[in-house]
Amino acid sequence: MRKKFKPKGKGSAGSRRGLWLTSGLAQAMVLLNGIILTATAFYILHIFIKGMTTEEYRAAAQDAGRVFVEGISDQENSIRLVSSVLLISTNKNESLLAEQIRRNVPGLSHFDQVIWIYEASPGKWSYKTLYESQHISNKQASYQLVPSQTLVTKIVQDKFFENDSLRVMSDLPGMNYVETKSSPPTMERPFSFVKVVKKNSSRDGVIFGISRPEKLIDQSWLDQQNAVSNLTIKDIAAERNIYNLENDRAGSQIVAYNQDYNLSVGDSEWKIVMQFSKKTNM
Repeated sequence: MRKKFKPKGKGSAGSRRGLWLTSGLAQAMVLLNGIILTATAFYILHIFIKGMTTEEYRAAAQDAGRVFVEGISDQENSIRLVSSVLLISTNKNESLLAEQIRRNVPGLSHFDQVIWIYEASPGKWSYKTLYESQHISNKQASYQLVPSQTLVTKIVQDKFFENDSLRVMSDLPGMNYVETKSSPPTMERPFSFVKVVKKNSSRDGVIFGISRPEKLIDQSWLDQQNAVSNLTIKDIAAERNIYNLENDRAGSQIVAYNQDYNLSVGDSEWKIVMQFSKKTNM
């Protein structure tokens, strides 16, 4: 017997609705999966970019720290060398001795002034200028130590010659904390390395190496670091600010990275704090 062909009827409304739900759910899952992958990729990229930025800040801070350390070390070594030359020299002519130091001792250009003050005879003090810079571009930052009776009195009263270790001072006459630049706002205080040539011997004298924080900062580096919002140097022992640069005085920028160093400077310790603002293109 031949089987009669029966055409298939259309599915019921329930089956059609099930197919639609199955298809719609699959599309929704694909869309949700795409959103999750996109969000994950964006998050990973954000972390990666943030990490790169942090590394850039850290590298810049470490570079600045290296420049500070090298600058301080160069100045300290120069003063120690001058002291050693004065101590071992057999030349008793102070003028000729000063000229020899001026010509042969390296690193004097790291200072604005290098002065040797000594007691030529009991109660009679004299001095020789071993070096003096003729090219101070920033007149607001210029400072000159005057070998006056006031300075001699300080040397005697503070008993300089009882200690022949290398010292750093920022409270000599006229060493004021003043604004040296208006853009960006910069405050600065001169300082001096001080070294007695021979302990308990005022006849051999004391050396003053006058400098400024600006001499320790590579200006070309600072000009390139437009993300530096604040740079501060403070003498911890003296509780005295030595330098402060504010690129964000209004406090409108977001601090993205902060780095601080403690450096041994002479017989003191300086704290250097650098703040970097968030880059606008990050």
